[in-house]
Amino acid sequence: MKQNYFLNFLLLTVFFALTSLKSSGQTGIIQGLIIDQNGIYVPGANVSIEAIKKGDITNFDGKFIILGVPVGRQLLKVSYLGSDDIIKNIEVKEGETTKVTFELKSSSVTLDGIEIKSYRLNGQAKALNIQKNNLNI
Repeated sequence: MKQNYFLNFLLLTVFFALTSLKSSGQTGIIQGLIIDQNGIYVPGANVSIEAIKKGDITNFDGKFIILGVPVGRQLLKVSYLGSDDIIKNIEVKEGETTKVTFELKSSSVTLDGIEIKSYRLNGQAKALNIQKNNLNI
């Protein structure tokens, strides 16, 4: 009876070990560069694959790298403040590095108008401000 449990335990252990080896081998790497319209590197841009919850932020040279990406088509999203988001399908191959380059285009926002309001200080507040900012005090 003990021998039967031990044999089952050994078979399950071998099965899970082989399964995890097979699944870990089916990954690739995405490496890329992000530039703006003038060809200048964009540091701090967010690059993500939302389906697997992985991503990276570009360094000072506009480069990023995402490790352990599952093989197959992945939807890569690039976002940066002041620019339009870019979404692109990337084909990831097993054990290979997929290289991509993105060019960000700036987005513009049009305002209807700007309203500036100002309030004058009353006499006492004005006197206190003058005293506070005076070099002699």
